Amino acid sequence: MTLAAEIEPRAPSITVLGRSFALPRKWPTHRLLSGAEQVLTSLISMLGLIAFSRILDVSSFGILGGALGIALIVQFIHDSLTISPFIVVCPEPENDQRTFGDWLVWHFAVAAIMSLALFGLGWSLIDIVPGFAQQVMWAGPILLGAAVYSFSRRMHHHWDELVHLITQTGLYGLVYIVGIYLFWSTGSISATSAATVLALAYGLPGLIFCIRNCLRARFSSGGLTRVLSSWQLISSLGGSSALWQSSYASAQILLSLVGTPAAVAIFTVTRTLERPIGLIISSVLDVDTSRAARAFAGGNSQAFQRMVRRTGLTLLALSGAPIAVMLLFPELFLGLLYGDSYADATLELRMRILVLVPLLATAPLSVGLTVLRDTGYLLRINLVGLAAGLSFLSGCYLFGTIDAATANASLVVMQLAILPFLFFRYRMLIRQPDPKEVDV
Repeated sequence: MTLAAEIEPRAPSITVLGRSFALPRKWPTHRLLSGAEQVLTSLISMLGLIAFSRILDVSSFGILGGALGIALIVQFIHDSLTISPFIVVCPEPENDQRTFGDWLVWHFAVAAIMSLALFGLGWSLIDIVPGFAQQVMWAGPILLGAAVYSFSRRMHHHWDELVHLITQTGLYGLVYIVGIYLFWSTGSISATSAATVLALAYGLPGLIFCIRNCLRARFSSGGLTRVLSSWQLISSLGGSSALWQSSYASAQILLSLVGTPAAVAIFTVTRTLERPIGLIISSVLDVDTSRAARAFAGGNSQAFQRMVRRTGLTLLALSGAPIAVMLLFPELFLGLLYGDSYADATLELRMRILVLVPLLATAPLSVGLTVLRDTGYLLRINLVGLAAGLSFLSGCYLFGTIDAATANASLVVMQLAILPFLFFRYRMLIRQPDPKEVDV
């Protein structure tokens, strides 16, 4: 069955921006199970961080939160350098085992280099800015574990291996729980031990399935050379991602350098509460990016466009209600999960959740432009977003108001700045009689 045939002709529709879009009568099984996996993952992650927030003192939890934040930012850039171009270049790895092997080597090489660079940078700064240095240093091993986990998880989506997807998530939860218990029972809980638990929780399950993936691939000499023949695509996606993430990084780094440990801790709390919705969005994008790439590679531009529209509708259907509830009742979630410790962080949480509102529109548009290989435009527009976010943060710094609320607000500004550019560019490209890949 083709992707176009997945949407029934007489399915119900909704009107968006004056156009009527068909809705599927039922959600595909893969998307439902993928969403369930993301809910389980986010629940494990959230409960683990809540446990750490109650066990660790504010300063140690701030260091852990900073390390995790830096690791997640760098991992996003890493995935854009490795996973995103791999999906575009090799949409059917089962039929191209050599290319799959080449990109496996590239993925782990980049992960190792980035992780060592973070650890080394943190080590070199330990006598200058010890708190920030610890965050950077422990982001290294967390990044390595997360990169291994992310690739295995993405391949489960690519091959529709739903049982393995859920199994990997279960192992992640098991290692996380056992790790927290072991360190807590021995009384050795610190920012260092907490970072170790996170790195192992990601790394061990990911490594198990990565070994399995390696057995499916075919490795040969010259693999990195062949991968680097796609250097324009890699550099454009990586550069675009780096600019997009720079707004997040700027907020995180400024808080770590000029803010208080309490501000970093509140920033971490808001990110933790936002993360379940963010993971649902990520889950939809994981599934739909692969499907859109396959549809476009097969020459079915209409199915490709339908996939992009469905991505937006799915994001709205799955994330709209949780976003609304958290915007209306932030104190409920703060009190329920953190007690009185962060009960006053309602403004900060609202600002963080507001980031997701424009993201529901920018994410599917970015998927469409990525599959069309319009990465040069993405690079330039994310530069506009970075400039907007930095300008906002600079203004806040001049007036002495760098805290978790203004840091989160800068992310809203960045998303709003790029939305109209992405919308009009995508519409321009798909209005062509036969949309083609854009020269990178």
